[in-house]
Amino acid sequence: MQDISKLCMICLSVKDENDVCPRCKRNIAVRQEAPLLPLKSIINERYCIAKAMKRNGEGVTYAAYDLTLDKPVSVREFFPESIASRSYDELTVVPAAGSESDFSSCRASFIELWTKLMRLKGLSALVTVTDVFQSNSTAYAVYEESELVNLNGYLNNTADGYMPWEKARILFMPVLSTLGTLHTSGVLHRGINPKSFIFSKDGKLKLTDFCAEQARTLLSDIEPELFEGYTPYEQYSADGNIGPWSDIYSFCAVIYRTLVGKDPIDAKVRAVEDKLMIPAKFAEQIPSYVINAMINGMQIMPEDRTRNIEQLRSNLSTVQRSFETHNDPSKYTPAAPIGDPLADPVPTRERVDNPVPSYNSYAQRMQGMQSERPAPAPVPPAAPPRKEPSYGAPIEGYSQPVSGFGVRQTEPEPVFTHQVTASEPPVPPVPPVYSEAVRPAPQHEEPVPTAERAPRYQEPVQTVRRAPQYAEPERVSTAGERVDEYRRAVEEVRRLDEEKRERKKKSLIALLVVLVILLLGVVGVLAHEMMNPGAGWFGGNTAETTTAAATMVKVPDFKTSRITDIMNNQTFTTNFTIIQKAQSSDTVAEGTVLDQDILSGQMVPQGTVITLTVSSGAKMVKIPDVSGQTYEAAEETLKALGFKCSKSSRQNDGTHAPNTVAETSPLAGSEVKEGSLVMIVLWKDAETTAPVIDIGQQAQTTVPPTTAAPVTEAPTESTEPEPTEAPEQEVVD
Repeated sequence: MQDISKLCMICLSVKDENDVCPRCKRNIAVRQEAPLLPLKSIINERYCIAKAMKRNGEGVTYAAYDLTLDKPVSVREFFPESIASRSYDELTVVPAAGSESDFSSCRASFIELWTKLMRLKGLSALVTVTDVFQSNSTAYAVYEESELVNLNGYLNNTADGYMPWEKARILFMPVLSTLGTLHTSGVLHRGINPKSFIFSKDGKLKLTDFCAEQARTLLSDIEPELFEGYTPYEQYSADGNIGPWSDIYSFCAVIYRTLVGKDPIDAKVRAVEDKLMIPAKFAEQIPSYVINAMINGMQIMPEDRTRNIEQLRSNLSTVQRSFETHNDPSKYTPAAPIGDPLADPVPTRERVDNPVPSYNSYAQRMQGMQSERPAPAPVPPAAPPRKEPSYGAPIEGYSQPVSGFGVRQTEPEPVFTHQVTASEPPVPPVPPVYSEAVRPAPQHEEPVPTAERAPRYQEPVQTVRRAPQYAEPERVSTAGERVDEYRRAVEEVRRLDEEKRERKKKSLIALLVVLVILLLGVVGVLAHEMMNPGAGWFGGNTAETTTAAATMVKVPDFKTSRITDIMNNQTFTTNFTIIQKAQSSDTVAEGTVLDQDILSGQMVPQGTVITLTVSSGAKMVKIPDVSGQTYEAAEETLKALGFKCSKSSRQNDGTHAPNTVAETSPLAGSEVKEGSLVMIVLWKDAETTAPVIDIGQQAQTTVPPTTAAPVTEAPTESTEPEPTEAPEQEVVD
């Protein structure tokens, strides 16, 4: 068993003889901020808790060390701080008064979710869950150690900030099989975003950051965790129609970020005015069937969206190709199997009698191909007819709209090109095979736990099985009704916020009135003492009365306690006069006591005034608009407000001054914690590129297939950069 005293509580490496971590190069002691678990706490007599890595409204993820297996792991603790707090022993989780039912329900959902994930630990693109147990009046889940590099950090540290589809396909297609099996087992992620994908040691993506459903919707008092640009429209509503299509929206949004290099527009904004676009530079590089798959998967309304993973897999693996000749089908290469790199591309047909002219732009090339294209060959009678009707003629342009109110895309019809000479009789076309058959999601049998690997449950509870919310809507509402519904939801949220602010204002006024009354009482006592020295209020000697009537009480430790729990405790309010003093804190939750002016353990007279310093939460600062400024000027402005700065660059279409600020991340006007990191995005030097097409304003029709230029070598996994060696992003203090 590893000696805990020799472990670094940040990276869990073994320190050397000089008590220095060889990985972090640090020898100073670190401290875990309250109300998190203290460092080196032992959970379930097996897991040593180290530094906290992630924290949201549902709980906290810690780095930990498995003392039984002698290896680092990750431990997820169910700790919803909005409805629970930590007890005086710094371990036990106690639900807030009136929230016991919500706490128990959410804890049951947490246990049910991670138990299902533990049974599915054979999936290649899923983190391996090894243990689920209950302790300290809450629940814990243990899974394999998370890598430090996620997809978002990897893309931000690349030179361009994006990757081509040939590389992205190798990463994302295996994840589809895992996601399909999760949906079949009744598990919805509800929070897919670039940070929820981590790179394993073999360079493959794995899905993590699972949470109970209450933490990803507006159904409970738990603070929801929603991701702007990646959360579908229905998750912003308390009664939204959530299902596998919700994860499909988020998954397609991650593909959009990977291929285009920027986050998509949030679904709430798109529901009012859809301005999602793909620049022409990327529209020429991304295959048309991939654009169609993103369009169908990112429809705003769930009833218009791709319904299941098998359908999305089919859309993403339908490769459009053309014959070199109908008489030589050996030169046709069918679609490669899912998860494997594409085979060598089909060489283009040489046209000696009518050479292919050169074009200056993608639009000219499309127009030239339309004029040169011969009439399509008749489809053999044996071929099955298409089930979906044609929604319009092909368009000439660079991209396709991703609109919430348009028509869903269909795959383009195949076009056979064949030049027939006078000496060559017409030959009937050979029907190609466009893609392999859709393979069903792999079925995984539930593993039988052995004596060594059987999960240990200390406090088994009765879990409540819920019917899946996959019912199809009985009536499809119109676009206007959807917009009205969204606006009503926004107004309801604003009304609730206004009521909350009014309640806080009334509470503050009541507190001020109480303080004024107490102050007047103290002034009255002092005035009475000055006018009648030595005399009591009801006659007699004050010193004798005080000595006879005074009752000494012991001051408790109020630190890390909730101020609401203290004020609701009749013992505390009877023995002491409690005064609150607000102070901002980035590490302690709002309403938690930071300090007290009288130390705990002291004996004081009953009624003594104790001033408690209460956390008002993190100090929020509004990010100013520094667009158009130089990096130095923007950095000076942001640093003056207490922010840390870093920079990145963006492609310039020639309409912006180079080396000036394009935008900040988070955007200008956002309120973030003081001292947060702000990314300053600068315009690069201008490049000669095609104009940007707003795909939100175009009709949703299929882009006609084009004959791709020959490629000398197909992309393989060996050409991918090693993700774990991605350089760290520069941070300017």
